[in-house]
Amino acid sequence: NHIEVIRKNMFLNLNSLIALDLSCNKIKKIEADSFLSLSTLMILQLNSNYLSDLNEFTFRNLNNLFYLALHQNQFNKISMSYFNGLPNLKYLYFFSNNLKY
Repeated sequence: NHIEVIRKNMFLNLNSLIALDLSCNKIKKIEADSFLSLSTLMILQLNSNYLSDLNEFTFRNLNNLFYLALHQNQFNKISMSYFNGLPNLKYLYFFSNNLKY
């Protein structure tokens, strides 16, 4: 696929979705609250894209999400605010980014 931007209303009618695989695209940006209607989502794969930053509202309302793949992107920092709204997150994959220590 060639998705470059995840827009706020992209997933409005998918409120029963459990897994979403957006890996291997060209995603550079995720608009705030893009996943807001996906409250049943448990697995989200965003790996192998061009993401370099997120905002504190990216994953808001994903209370059931337990698996998040963000590896193989362009992140050079990680902020705990990225994960606001993820009380059940158990698996976070963040390897192969450009993190600076």
